[in-house]
Amino acid sequence: MRIACLMPLLFAGCAVTTAGFAATDASGGTADRTITYRCADGLQFIVFYSGASARLTDPQGRSYTLKRRSSGSGTLYQGAGQRLQGKGDEVTWTAAGGTAKTCPANTALPGFRIAKEDIVHEATGMVFPARVGNAVREASRPGDVEGELALVRYRVPIPEGGEARVAIGLVHLEGMTAAQHYAAFRGPIMRRIADATVRHEGPFQIVGASDARYGLFAGKDQASGLITADFGYWSARLITAYPVAQLDAAQMAITNFVQKIDWSPLRGNQTGTQAGAAAQPPG
Repeated sequence: MRIACLMPLLFAGCAVTTAGFAATDASGGTADRTITYRCADGLQFIVFYSGASARLTDPQGRSYTLKRRSSGSGTLYQGAGQRLQGKGDEVTWTAAGGTAKTCPANTALPGFRIAKEDIVHEATGMVFPARVGNAVREASRPGDVEGELALVRYRVPIPEGGEARVAIGLVHLEGMTAAQHYAAFRGPIMRRIADATVRHEGPFQIVGASDARYGLFAGKDQASGLITADFGYWSARLITAYPVAQLDAAQMAITNFVQKIDWSPLRGNQTGTQAGAAAQPPG
């Protein structure tokens, strides 16, 4: 049986990207690629470069289209009040009405590949889109050097305002059921919440999973949820966090988010062999 207690990693910031600014193609534009930048103050934003344009998604999930401009040195994109100038692996980003921030590109991590704005976990073929409905992918990392456990985080807007954080883990747990997987993480999650009580526990439905379990834990100010799902060789674990005052609305938003994820690659890969090369982003 193989399991790692990775609670501190689930909400740590470390994004999968392609290193470097934007590769210039023969036309003078750029080859399609997605790069995540992390600033010194911890802010993180994503830029999808395509030809002579770029789409910048800011830390709040708002997207802007920028056009490439002439620049004496390096590369310059402007539009919608945003300015992005870079050279090498670093850009200076100036938002509308804001001050300039110099932000390096995060280093590419093993176990993933870039597919335009999406990332693909090589070991499973699981595609993690930059956006799932109105949810925005925030950061991703492998849990080990073999990429056998992937950690991907999303910000899910709550209709009443604010947002929930959802961390998705993919892992191979030999001989472990969804119920055992749930039991292993139930205690650590509850200990993270002051005065935690169990609001709900029981079965959960995820398309393609042979079994899934769900728990909701709430304290005075914060609430957290745990979902574990068994897809055969692969298992999934989702940990959520949001203000307890928005519990009902957050749960509805999270449920909608989970149901929009395409989990089929986990069900289709029952050997643990590399599936990423054949995987395609959803249309």
